[in-house]
Amino acid sequence: MYSEARELVFKNQLEEFCGLLNSEALPFLIFKGSALAYDIYEDPVLRPRLDTDVLVSLEARATVENILLSHGYCLIPNQSALLGQASYFKKIHHMTFIFDVHWQLFAPIPLRALFSFSELWSERKKIPFLSAYTVEDSSALILSGVHWVAHHLLNPEPHWITDIQLLSKGRSQIWWNDFKKKCQAKGVQRILDQVFKASNVVSPWSSMELQKLREPLSYYLKKNRTTLSDCLMDLKFLGAKDRLSYLKFHFFPNIEFMEARHGASSDKNIIILFYLKRIIKGLLRIVKPRSKNFSL
Repeated sequence: MYSEARELVFKNQLEEFCGLLNSEALPFLIFKGSALAYDIYEDPVLRPRLDTDVLVSLEARATVENILLSHGYCLIPNQSALLGQASYFKKIHHMTFIFDVHWQLFAPIPLRALFSFSELWSERKKIPFLSAYTVEDSSALILSGVHWVAHHLLNPEPHWITDIQLLSKGRSQIWWNDFKKKCQAKGVQRILDQVFKASNVVSPWSSMELQKLREPLSYYLKKNRTTLSDCLMDLKFLGAKDRLSYLKFHFFPNIEFMEARHGASSDKNIIILFYLKRIIKGLLRIVKPRSKNFSL
């Protein structure tokens, strides 16, 4: 009973959020957890989620922020320049609702151009029971798989596996052929093959099809990735000037982020100590494997 009541309040807040952006005629897409909850699950309460992911164009980012801040939402300081997203929350009684507004789908630089907003918007589909759109099913399947490989090192939550299973269920051979072509164009065939195997879904690729593939994005399937190897992968895709900015954001995030992260005051001496602590911790863990070997 509590879960159903919470879901009702969550949906009302989600509708309020969508209404604010719709009132300004701003194109946006709900994706991942909340979109899948209302689209492919029998009951949205069956899909656990802590926040709602929203995709907007880069041009709309500032407008969306102004709308949310003027309607009682609060910004959560984060590394937006690296993450390509800003997080906002609103409290209703004892409940907190978080909306992650993305203008990039993924944090790793090689994946940022995997889909453009205009591409996903052009093939959008209506979300049942919500005044919002989401990405079409084949793109949703790619996004779901790449997300937990790139960000979570092939260590998915059980509901992420269920997402893959439900998005794959009952598809025709024609649909799978089109899906394979899209994966080939994006260079993520090996990634999705591993995702299907990890989710107990029959892969649409044979071992012969994958044997000779050379996909740069297959790096994200590498065993024992480290923070250093992830950073080096990012740097390969940047020019000299952008590399300096990238390193600066990693080691010296803005003061607002540091104060929020550590609960520090604006005392400069204290802030400097937290910067030093961040650098030392970063250097100590930079070569440490981020995950154990993944085996199917």
